[in-house]
Amino acid sequence: MSQFRIMLEICPAPDGGKWTALEMEQATNGKVHPAFFFALQDGLTSSVSGEQMDSIAKAMDLPPELWHRQLWWWEKVYEDWKNGVGVEGKLQDRGYDPMKPYRLLDDWGRDLSWIPTGSIGDFTLDEAAQLLQISEEEVLEMIESGQLEVEQGGNGESLVSGYSVREKL
Repeated sequence: MSQFRIMLEICPAPDGGKWTALEMEQATNGKVHPAFFFALQDGLTSSVSGEQMDSIAKAMDLPPELWHRQLWWWEKVYEDWKNGVGVEGKLQDRGYDPMKPYRLLDDWGRDLSWIPTGSIGDFTLDEAAQLLQISEEEVLEMIESGQLEVEQGGNGESLVSGYSVREKL
């Protein structure tokens, strides 16, 4: 399922129902044409201008920053929503910063030349949570479900695999 389709599922239209192309066009003051709405919905395009992102986010009462969240994050929010878990707090998170992982790695003295295919080493639970911008509890859930791997550190401590974290950035 595409990010936009997930957004359409979990963010109701102003009338409380599902968004239609016409409602989105009206809510965005014409910035999202119906043809573009259908192309996004059907996954035929993922290219959204900053102005369109802002307009859609405003129409759906979401912070524009959430557009930059990775698909795995949206899929997790969708699963939580389907299972009746409250996701309103996550959908109002204005603190997401797509550049934060790179600044953290630099601050921690990690070699940034790993981008996009090299190794970045393994991480503590706290470091993995900071990089992925999720809670430690969510990191543990991802480990439990096999979405993140655990490695043994030199001192026998369990570390989150840098490779599996990198795949999520």
